[in-house]
Amino acid sequence: MMGNGRVAMADSTFVALALNAGLLLSSTLILDLVVAFDLARPSLARKLIAGTLLSLVGIAVMALPFELQPGVVFDVRSVLVSTATLFYGAVPGGMVMVASAAFRLAQGGAGTAVGVSVVLVSGALGLLFRSRLRGDLADLGWRRLLLFGLVVHGAMLVCMLGLPRELIQGVLRNISLPVLTIYPVVTVAVGQLMARRLRQERLTRDLADSEARFRSLFQDSHVMMFLIDPSDGAIVDANPAAVRHYGWTLDELRSMRVGDIDLASSADLSTKFALVQRSRGRTFLVSHRRKDGSIRIVEVYSGPVRLHHRELLYSIVVDVTERQRAAAEREEAAEQRSTSSKMPSRRADSPKRRSSASASRSGCCASRSGSPKSAVGRSTFTTGGPMRPTRRST
Repeated sequence: MMGNGRVAMADSTFVALALNAGLLLSSTLILDLVVAFDLARPSLARKLIAGTLLSLVGIAVMALPFELQPGVVFDVRSVLVSTATLFYGAVPGGMVMVASAAFRLAQGGAGTAVGVSVVLVSGALGLLFRSRLRGDLADLGWRRLLLFGLVVHGAMLVCMLGLPRELIQGVLRNISLPVLTIYPVVTVAVGQLMARRLRQERLTRDLADSEARFRSLFQDSHVMMFLIDPSDGAIVDANPAAVRHYGWTLDELRSMRVGDIDLASSADLSTKFALVQRSRGRTFLVSHRRKDGSIRIVEVYSGPVRLHHRELLYSIVVDVTERQRAAAEREEAAEQRSTSSKMPSRRADSPKRRSSASASRSGCCASRSGSPKSAVGRSTFTTGGPMRPTRRST
């Protein structure tokens, strides 16, 4: 009969503490969902708000305890206090400690002093782990949380030695196993909820920082940049360099589509958008029209980017018109040289050679006419007189 009574007592202890733990988990989950609190960089006002809300959760948990003996009650306040100081820090955690200790004093009974000591020890261990923890709290895994829960609730059982001597053995026999099995698991669950909140805040903060850096790069760059909606080709944004180059105002560009400046067909543009999204980035050589009607050859480096919860295309545009023109001229010159090298080689007369030949012909004609002065400045076709043979002197 005594053995059956102990089993029944142990079962009721497990059930009561499990229900109390469920209340804590549900309260923490609701708090996580409805309250926006920056765990990583909170202001003092946010710390005070968080401390107040967590204190209310603690009081709600302590208001429905498991009473093992008159004046000796158990609940999961140690889980809340330890995780609050671990994740929220000294100010919110300290407020929870004060509220929990004050409520336990108000409850009274033989276990009041021990109950208050459990609150203080749990909070102190949370702050100690926080100060010694290496790495980000957001990355705190379940193994370390389980170890933390075992340490805290091992210390809680040590605190039971402060009970009246006649109560110590019975209390430890009834609550040791439930405390060391339920409480560390609940610590892991509550800690994971808080770590998840930290990861979400870190992700949001990193995303905001990334968008701020991108916005600064986008606005301050001297290279033309566009943000394009790939679903319809709408120009979502353009940087000042693009505004200067194309001639339209920023508002005008934002009301336009890529097809308004790109000479390619709509089908071709849709194909390019799909290629960029599929391959995570492509480069195109295209022709763009400016507001003044001039056509420029540009290289477009385009890739997908996520901004403001939208999938967009980030396009960098470089005007290569002059480069393409110079390349075409070099290619044409090379073709001409190639064509010339394939033709028969003919040696051109130099000016000196042509002058010597002309002088020889003039001299020859002049000697034949018998009047050198009259032949100066004439060609061989204008010099008169019959052709006479010259007599060689002997």
